[in-house]
Amino acid sequence: MKQERLYLEVRNARPAANASEQLRATNGLIDLYRKLGRTGRLKVELARFVDRYRGTPLAAGAERELKELKAADPTSESPRSPR
Repeated sequence: MKQERLYLEVRNARPAANASEQLRATNGLIDLYRKLGRTGRLKVELARFVDRYRGTPLAAGAERELKELKAADPTSESPRSPR
């Protein structure tokens, strides 16, 4: 998907895109995965967002959503847990 690729390019840019661009790209990916129903990818992006922006109100919201997604599917593993 073209939109996903563009968001990933901005988020993973080397040298890094500015903080504002990275935040927008990550939010774009979260919104896109939510819209497409790709809960696995959504969990990964939410976890990444929480790690990167911990201590902010946005990270708190992402953490709440991530917990809700995990609670809705108790058989799923953490997006970052080893298999």
